Amino acid sequence: MIQPLSASFDSASRIQKFLDLVDRITEKKGLNVPQVVYVEKLRSLPVGSFGRTWADFLDKNNIVPFTTGPRRKQLHDGIHILTGYGTDPIAEAEVQAFLLGAKFRLANLLIGLGLLRMIHKTSR
Repeated sequence: MIQPLSASFDSASRIQKFLDLVDRITEKKGLNVPQVVYVEKLRSLPVGSFGRTWADFLDKNNIVPFTTGPRRKQLHDGIHILTGYGTDPIAEAEVQAFLLGAKFRLANLLIGLGLLRMIHKTSR
């Protein structure tokens, strides 16, 4: 989950609206799946395992995992674990670039460009 550079309500609101739009579009395309990530189960895994590291990452960053929408969205936070990227806007852009390299999706390009725009605006 993206943690904006500034914790403004407006940024969080826009991000949530975008995520809701993703769910609506993927629902119409039949791409939504039942919940994939269960943080309670991840917390019960052995220390050092991928799942436990995922749960620790979520807890450390105060993130609630995505539980709706397509599988790719729900597994998003796991990509942070695999790549080692954080949750700030630059790291989120890096995750989107990684996902673009894995399989081109217009959504990842748009998210990445949106993040770069936000980074550019806040760096002035």
